[in-house]
Amino acid sequence: MTLSADKAVSLIATFLFATYTFAASETNICSELSGYFAGNHALKLPDPSRKPTKKERQFIETSAIELLESTDYSMGTFIVDGDNDGKTDLFAWNIQGSGRFVYAELFDIPSSQDAKKLVPKASLELGVLQDPRFIRFKGINYLVSTDTGDGDGISVSALAKVANGRYEHQTLCHMKAVVRPESDCRHPACKKLKEVIENKNDNDLFVSIEWPHKYFAPAGLAVYFRESGSEGDFDNSKNPTSIWRIGRKGYINQHIYWALLGQGDEMPDVDPKLRPMSEDKTVRRVLPGRQHDRLRRTLAQQSEVLGRELHRPVSLPNEGEFFLFSANEKRTYWAWDFGDPPYGEEIHITYTNATKSDYIGVVRVKRRLVLEPCSQNCVTPLDP
Repeated sequence: MTLSADKAVSLIATFLFATYTFAASETNICSELSGYFAGNHALKLPDPSRKPTKKERQFIETSAIELLESTDYSMGTFIVDGDNDGKTDLFAWNIQGSGRFVYAELFDIPSSQDAKKLVPKASLELGVLQDPRFIRFKGINYLVSTDTGDGDGISVSALAKVANGRYEHQTLCHMKAVVRPESDCRHPACKKLKEVIENKNDNDLFVSIEWPHKYFAPAGLAVYFRESGSEGDFDNSKNPTSIWRIGRKGYINQHIYWALLGQGDEMPDVDPKLRPMSEDKTVRRVLPGRQHDRLRRTLAQQSEVLGRELHRPVSLPNEGEFFLFSANEKRTYWAWDFGDPPYGEEIHITYTNATKSDYIGVVRVKRRLVLEPCSQNCVTPLDP
């Protein structure tokens, strides 16, 4: 059989698209798409998918797709050219498990009216929490999903058929958060904190978001939840020690969902009756006992100075998240964030010594999301 010139060109184009990654153009694609996602205009991009017709729904039901038999959270189906081969496919997805993982499958829709079932093409995982969706950009259909459940983890990817007839999931772009500090405060502590946040080689704690459980809201910036405790001479008394965040006993995330604060070179012994029973928010307080009086006194003083500055009652540690840092000839400063969640939009700096506590100033972290080309683990082979 002899192919027409147009048919041959079409087949060659399809082959080239399917067997090569998008590396040659992904830099431009990510840069151009970044403005849509960073500016919350992504929904303005065309959606090439549609809902199945009544007849298609009946065919889907007779195909008995296991992925659609039950769900923990949500599921759905699209009719879309999922692999950009010029033919429409069925795309099915489901969100399951305590981690709210997103699973998806692509099916070929047989052209024969005698066909009994959809033909599986590829199975894949698409992050967590949010429904996957397609966008069409410059004539190509792309998948949009999120690895974290929010905008910070957005990925733009495509499905492609490779030479052996199998499929690959090719990630083109990952979202990256870029942070920049702003402050009118000229105190050495403010300047030091700005330097730390500006250091792109070592500022991951101010970029990363802690979000261990997707059934709760994000906890906040990782800098507020360091597992090892907050080390330092917190009241500048020449007696350095650690401040420990204490939650449910034996719980790997007790430093994130904490209810008690204690001081000591090692994790303090805690009466099990004082510990919280779950991760739910509860009244936070300092552990009882003389061992923790330094910490109790410091927080009482800082509550007062922060209350005056913010023009409202402040009760530490029942509100806010904190970290300690060293500046100004190795003095120890506190950084408090009352955001919900604490993303560093306002970091209030305080200082305590043997006689009093002072308010130093505020540093604000400006956060910007940018789509950048995928640089590692960008291609995943898929099973049918």
